[in-house]
Amino acid sequence: MKKTTIALIVTTALAGCGDSGDQQTVTRAPTPGSLTFTYPADSTPPGGDQPGVTSTVPTTTPVFLRFNKSIDTPLTDIPDSLILRDATGNEVTLTDVMFTDEDKMGLAAKPDKALAPGTSYTLTAEGLQVGGAPVSLTADGIKFKTAPATSGPLLSQTEGTGFELARTIPDGGNDYPVTDFTTFRLQFTEPVDPQSVVYGQTIRLADQAGEPVNAEVYVKDHRVTVDPEGYLDPTKTYTLKVTTGIKSALLDDALSEDRTLTFNPIDSRSPTGKRQIMAQAAETLSGQLPLTGEDYNSVNLSSPLLGPDNPTAVTGTVFAELGFIPKFEAAGQSIPLRIDRGTLLTGSSVVVKVAGAVPAGFESDAVEVRFLSDANGFLMPNPYTDAVDAPRSLELYVDMALNTGNTIANGALGQQLMHVQLVGTAIVEDGKLSIEAVGVIEPDVMGIDTASGLISFKLNGFRNVEDAPLQAGFADTEAPFIKSWVPGDDNQDKLRPGDNLVVYFNEPLLPSSIHSDNIQLEKNGVPVDANLKANGGSVVIDPVEPLEHGPAYVLRLNPDGASSQNGSGLRDLAGNTFASQVALPFQLSPTEPGTPTDQSPLALITHPGFPCAKDITDTNVSNGNQGRCTGGKDDDDLLPIGQLETDKPIIVRFSQNMNPETIIPGDSLTVERQTDTGQWEKLDISEYTLTTEPRSLTITPLVPWETGRLYRYTLNANDSAIESAAELPLQTVLLTQDKWEATHRTEGGTALVNYFTGIEKKNATYLPLRNLPAADANADLDYTKDLEAGSQAGESVANAVGLASNGVSSLDPPQQDSLVVDAGIGCEVGESCPEDKFIYLTAMLDTIVAGQPDEQGRVPVEILPSVLATTSTDVWAKIDTTLLDLFAQFNIANTGIEANERIPTGPLMMRIRYPRDANGNVEPLNGFLYTNDQGQFTFELILDVYLDAPYLNPSIGPAYLDHNLRSYPIHDLGGDRLTLRGPVTFLPDGRIQIQLLNVEKVPIDVEVRGDIKLNSNNVGGICSLVPNLCNPLIDLLGLNANTVIRLEIPEGKLSLTYLSPTTQQ
Repeated sequence: MKKTTIALIVTTALAGCGDSGDQQTVTRAPTPGSLTFTYPADSTPPGGDQPGVTSTVPTTTPVFLRFNKSIDTPLTDIPDSLILRDATGNEVTLTDVMFTDEDKMGLAAKPDKALAPGTSYTLTAEGLQVGGAPVSLTADGIKFKTAPATSGPLLSQTEGTGFELARTIPDGGNDYPVTDFTTFRLQFTEPVDPQSVVYGQTIRLADQAGEPVNAEVYVKDHRVTVDPEGYLDPTKTYTLKVTTGIKSALLDDALSEDRTLTFNPIDSRSPTGKRQIMAQAAETLSGQLPLTGEDYNSVNLSSPLLGPDNPTAVTGTVFAELGFIPKFEAAGQSIPLRIDRGTLLTGSSVVVKVAGAVPAGFESDAVEVRFLSDANGFLMPNPYTDAVDAPRSLELYVDMALNTGNTIANGALGQQLMHVQLVGTAIVEDGKLSIEAVGVIEPDVMGIDTASGLISFKLNGFRNVEDAPLQAGFADTEAPFIKSWVPGDDNQDKLRPGDNLVVYFNEPLLPSSIHSDNIQLEKNGVPVDANLKANGGSVVIDPVEPLEHGPAYVLRLNPDGASSQNGSGLRDLAGNTFASQVALPFQLSPTEPGTPTDQSPLALITHPGFPCAKDITDTNVSNGNQGRCTGGKDDDDLLPIGQLETDKPIIVRFSQNMNPETIIPGDSLTVERQTDTGQWEKLDISEYTLTTEPRSLTITPLVPWETGRLYRYTLNANDSAIESAAELPLQTVLLTQDKWEATHRTEGGTALVNYFTGIEKKNATYLPLRNLPAADANADLDYTKDLEAGSQAGESVANAVGLASNGVSSLDPPQQDSLVVDAGIGCEVGESCPEDKFIYLTAMLDTIVAGQPDEQGRVPVEILPSVLATTSTDVWAKIDTTLLDLFAQFNIANTGIEANERIPTGPLMMRIRYPRDANGNVEPLNGFLYTNDQGQFTFELILDVYLDAPYLNPSIGPAYLDHNLRSYPIHDLGGDRLTLRGPVTFLPDGRIQIQLLNVEKVPIDVEVRGDIKLNSNNVGGICSLVPNLCNPLIDLLGLNANTVIRLEIPEGKLSLTYLSPTTQQ
């Protein structure tokens, strides 16, 4: 899409050159072999005015070279002739080397892996033969610099040191002159806090009288664009001022000083005051672009999640304004170009597949690319050769928004891309200006993955003016509309404190119209503060205070109405006003108000590692494990030492809202590394940053984790404990071989420590999932019937486990019969209570989509084992009280045991286990995405799971009983593992939803065993006076409660629903 834009711009420029007697021809003079084009462009062209880097390129950039004669060096020898090195001299391996056309005048190559962010590179040639003679690229090689990262280690997100303005495009020099139609693009050394960019205050374009110039301002990551409305006045002096009020999004640092650019814009018109605007159309004939070898006007996206081949063919017409050529050539300046804000290009539909193999069930429909601001280009003499047959060079800078016709795809892919640089050549062929352009974009995919897209465009002008379409026929006259929103009408039960709201429009809106007068959030009828941010056609509403369960919220758009006459209300790039007043009501799932005071928070996800306190010794670590969960069995699985890619952060996700003031780096939270001598040293708090959200924390290192180095991080749960918003400590000890009282539920435990080693980056996508919706919405591990949204009549609901009882049997048949003769779930045996036979889950899950299909065409998804906590349920034991009633009747022994006894299970814990091979070595736990026989996009997962009931106390009266629900393996009936399977669907806002059910019955045989011992405290009557005489009688009569209570999870009653984050989270 960007290529299409670039090509169109270049074509316009060349057409202008042709009209001014500066046409290029395809007749090639007998000049020596020479370089005519490179991508990336050389950042220091001969005679350039701006030292250093003009603009940075994506880290996934390939390399393209084009010469004016055929390359003589055999293709097999070219990898040895092209040398790419970083600034420290490290050589980068180039792969996939190919000729881009049959004439062998072009070369393409790819680095074997993504280049390092924020790094300078030099490409040189040694021994390369072109046109019968050796050639070099330039005197000191092709120099370029990669863009800083937008996530990962802090230093990878920076250029240089400190938060500064890195460059301005244009800079006002001869290569990049400032004209009356200039749009200003500012690139900073660190990502910018968008809330700190306030036009007229922290950034301002003003004329010589100090009057502000009306302008639109766009912000994303490191880049800011100031797009003036209309033309600047060439007779005036302007200043563009960037103040210290602009802050870095990394460390909240401010610019070291105000920066001011003062300029007199050059009049781009002809001496008679005319402006030249030309139409350029995308090439419609099939063919391959000589610069890249790819199809004309194609953009091909690839990523681990999407797979390697997702092309879209772009069509459209752009109208480019070209500066008056003689004026700029006489001044030795590049010829400027402009393409209007709002220009629309359209790409063909893309069938969305996961990893390029499994259809997701929808297509993108038309892919729309709109220019957010005026695109600026610079047409200049070829910087690599003086050959008369060399084409002119073009650089074009575009801010663009992506939208799709399909609602789901619009939520998944809709966004803005800033400062896209397209580099091309322009030449006149067959009397028409022909522009070829190359660029790379790196759009987000569903908010969890980053794609790389190569743009290959060819644009042609019109030989005859009368053949060109009129610009008025392309005007946008349609009002914008909402395609979807978060949470949406049907998914409000999936919203939680800390989440943001998103409105996905069909097209981008003007940033100046996105403010609190036009977008308001109300809580119980009262406006509340929210930060607003635009990202292409999406508007993100981030409440300053986290959303709460209970209140009624309304998101209002254009609350005071809108008018096209006075420009009020939300408007698109063409000024069309959005509808009228729109109210979007929503409410979080019902639950008890506030953060629970009777249940401590849990760490549901610790990545890397397992979310429990552990019994660990140095011996464990030296043997490659980190012990077992504290309180578990002595023969529980040993937990492996975690792994973390060098550029990924540590992430902890909690069950409840946390108090950020208790999460203190170096105190309640520490990170350590093991030295070469085996000692542990604490990382200084300057070596990482801590980011907290209501229910998560993220630790981002300053520099990448060292490959092979052992680290550990600690979350304190006792002294200097991390606490919930209700001031309860983080609960880290989840298991016991005893029976806990309810008081343990508000206790913390020993510190939660996770060990991990740094590993190389994987070609995979990290996909965090939440179990939503959840009936236990406040995660207090208690289900409040008639308030929280559980089962109403026995129907299955998301993230719940339905239980059934299949009776009981004696543990010691046939010698002894148990007093327990039957059991029920939720109510007494014989009663009907289908809605009470469920426990409700509090859980999250981290996954990694591997991206490489297996031999069956399935896409593996690695599951990172974690803990699932549940609410309690009641097991009702039916007791044969015949003898007990007789004892009571004659006042021999009154035990108080009723015919139906309620036994609450207390909260349960399920632990996903790490699979192991025949030798006991840990293997990845993989689920699989595939299309089933009915054509349904499906996920299947086979698990080993431990079940624990640490609060279960089955004792009744004088019967002191224990149970076997400790590290109890649950599995399919007749199998040894638990199989879950279900559909994968997408919400209208682009989020992934995975719904899993158990495919077989799951038996749970609860063994209850113990002794009946009478004493003065647990029995009345005569036996309370002489219990030592009565106890032998109990033994003689064989009275016991040793029982197997045969529970099961019926087929389809274990229901897990996983949801990915919002695409704008």
